[in-house]
Amino acid sequence: MKKLSYLLLLFLTLTLLSGSCDDEKDRYKLRINNLSDKPVYVAWTTSYPDTSLYTVVDPTPNVQIKRVEANTLQRSIYRNASKGLFYLEGKIEKLSVFIFDAETLETTPWDTVQSKSLVLQRYDLTLEELERLKWIIPYPPTSAMKDVEMYPRYIE
Repeated sequence: MKKLSYLLLLFLTLTLLSGSCDDEKDRYKLRINNLSDKPVYVAWTTSYPDTSLYTVVDPTPNVQIKRVEANTLQRSIYRNASKGLFYLEGKIEKLSVFIFDAETLETTPWDTVQSKSLVLQRYDLTLEELERLKWIIPYPPTSAMKDVEMYPRYIE
C-alpha cells in the first residue's frame, strides 16, 4: 500500500511539473488580446527599423498571420515569435507587430493593403517591453502601452 501511495504521489508530481514546463515556455510567446468589437488579423516582422508592409508577406497563406476574433484573447500562440527570436536572428532591436482589420484583408488585394498601408495599428516592441506586457499585446492599445513606439500614437 505504501508503495502504491508513493507511486501515485510520484506520478502526480511529474504530471504537475510537466504541465508547468509548457506554461513556462509559452510565457515568452506572443499572443494578441483583441479588445475591439471587430475581428483583426495580426502579423509580425523582425525587419525593424523598416516598418513598411513590404517586409510582411501576403497574409492569406502565411503562418505568421492569425485572425483574432472580437473581444478575444488569442488562444493559439505564435511559436516563432518568442524570446529566442531576439537572439536567434542576431541582435534584433524590436519586433514590429501589425494589426489589420479582418474585413479589409478579406476583401482587398494584398498589394493594395501594402501600397495604401491599410494598418489599424503597428507596435514596435523591445524585448523588455514584451516581457513587461507578459507577451500579451492588447489591441486597441491600453495605458500599459503608452510608452511603446507605435503608429498611430497612443492617446489617453
